[in-house]
Amino acid sequence: AAQRISGWTDVDLTSTGVEQAKAAGALLTQWGPLDVWSSDLRRARRTAELATGLSPRVDRRLREINFGDLEGLRWPDLDPSVQASMKAFDTFTAPNGESTAALIERVTGFLDELPSGSHAVFCHGGTIRAALLPLGFLEFVSNGTIVELDWTARTVIARHTVGGAPSVLNRR
Repeated sequence: AAQRISGWTDVDLTSTGVEQAKAAGALLTQWGPLDVWSSDLRRARRTAELATGLSPRVDRRLREINFGDLEGLRWPDLDPSVQASMKAFDTFTAPNGESTAALIERVTGFLDELPSGSHAVFCHGGTIRAALLPLGFLEFVSNGTIVELDWTARTVIARHTVGGAPSVLNRR
């Protein structure tokens, strides 16, 4: 709400986040039983609980990127070159934090280890971008969005936005 960079900062959901989580739960019912996973950060765990009514399995690899020295700073206060680098994403490295390459490695490592079946993974915008980048997508995904993947086939099926119709992501 304050436009602060909160990668590894363990903040709670906003009231908007609570509503988005509940609405996402209605979308998830179309996939039937799911194994539920989340980042270890409160906002992801709480989203999983609200959307599914279940306690998720927690994995630290699903965290947002570590923004290092940028943690806690306000987006509008960042130098425009830093904002541009963060938006470009694929070559971003946070000062005294994590690189996009390291984020991609940990996220894809988690996804590669998932057992067969259907999974709901509750995580963060950068985490989702890290999963999408190796598939040829660089698109930013808004809060409350479900991205449907077939990770075994390395394909994106659809993007589901709370309150909207399914749509396809744009390839970079």
